[in-house]
Amino acid sequence: GCAIYAMLISADQAVQRTSLPKEIPPDTSYSDIFRLVMLFNPLYLLLSSAWLVGISKSSKGPIDCTDTKAEVKKVEYWNCNTDGGAECRLRIEDCSACIDDGGVEQGTAYYDSDGQSYAVGGGWDCRSKCEGRQGKSGSQQWITIHRQNCYN
Repeated sequence: GCAIYAMLISADQAVQRTSLPKEIPPDTSYSDIFRLVMLFNPLYLLLSSAWLVGISKSSKGPIDCTDTKAEVKKVEYWNCNTDGGAECRLRIEDCSACIDDGGVEQGTAYYDSDGQSYAVGGGWDCRSKCEGRQGKSGSQQWITIHRQNCYN
């Protein structure tokens, strides 16, 4: 009721702003109206663009390897929500090239209590860490040393 009414008002405003025909044909479905609103709503375009930039900046970047040359460090974090969901973050710091600069890659996978999931920049499946442990969190890490890369 209210959501559909708000969508129709927004669709009408979007039509006015983009100088498309004022009336929406009677055979137009609500999904068509929703697509129209999303296509021409500048605020939606701005927010979705900012979201995409946030993902790309948060998932990869440079790292200082001065003290960790030849190492690759993998850290898995988990946060078990009280509702049965889980947040699973993965961070990989790669200094295996034996130079002062390396790369870091990280991402988070989100699972709700029904098993539905989505990920931002990667992540891992930590649901087994959360079985019977609602409200708990933790981490585990591995460091792999690639010294042969430093002598080639």
